[in-house]
Amino acid sequence: FGGTVGFAASAAVLGVEGTAVAVGLARTGGTGAQTVTVAVTGGTATPGVDFTFAPTAVTFAPGEVVQTLLVPIVADGGYEPDETVVLRAGDPTNATNAASPTVTGTILNDDAFVP
Repeated sequence: FGGTVGFAASAAVLGVEGTAVAVGLARTGGTGAQTVTVAVTGGTATPGVDFTFAPTAVTFAPGEVVQTLLVPIVADGGYEPDETVVLRAGDPTNATNAASPTVTGTILNDDAFVP
């Protein structure tokens, strides 16, 4: 089996409130099915308030090299600074983690500041 699994980029703009943004997970090498679990491990955004994402098992079928995850951004309607979400790919089965198994996404504020 072999191969490594990690994010296609180390940083991503997750977008603005009320959208769902795609984050790419890539596999390099390997011939059989491989699974990795993706979970939120940090950032300044609050799960359930600023975004929704539950730990997710991602399986690559034999020959499959890219998987796409959706991170829904919650529309809260209030001004706040841009916030970050850190996702980590871990617990690989039949694979190893890429050298940098995390991606930091930025949620852009799209609400006007009201003094």
